[in-house]
Amino acid sequence: MFKQLGELAGLMKKMGEMKTKMAQVKKDLELLSVTGSSSNGAVQITISGDMSVVKNVHVAGNMSASDMEIAIGEAVANVINNAKMESAKRLSEATGGVDLSSLGL
Repeated sequence: MFKQLGELAGLMKKMGEMKTKMAQVKKDLELLSVTGSSSNGAVQITISGDMSVVKNVHVAGNMSASDMEIAIGEAVANVINNAKMESAKRLSEATGGVDLSSLGL
């Protein structure tokens, strides 16, 4: 019984450490810049790790409206995927590989 209490105390300590690490990861993600681009390279978008748009750069100047719409959609999808992957990597490092996705984190 005392062994189980010791394990519980250890788990509670780890949870406190993880909470501190998660707060730091959140701050780090706010400062992170991730870039994504369209398949033709005409549009590049940079967002922060917390998904706020930092800047967008339109490289090609003489695209049709429909081509620009496609390029913007591709760049948005690419940058969001890149940001999600980087966020997941950093969260995994902070939690020691513990999967928190079932908790909505």
